[in-house]
Amino acid sequence: MIKAGERRRLIAERQVPRVAHVVLKRLTDRCSRWEKTTQQQTATQYNDDQRTTAGFLLSSFCWTNAFNR
Repeated sequence: MIKAGERRRLIAERQVPRVAHVVLKRLTDRCSRWEKTTQQQTATQYNDDQRTTAGFLLSSFCWTNAFNR
């Protein structure tokens, strides 16, 4: 018989790859939209976007992702 803690661990091991896949897909989708909007923005708007933490993290991920393609 499987103990409760072991059961939770097994469920978590199966869930983590699925969650990571969903998060990566969402980030990739956001990158596609971010790249399109960045090309249309002026330098001032782009810099304003970079000042927010979320904007900075997204742009950093997108630049890294684009560089590694």
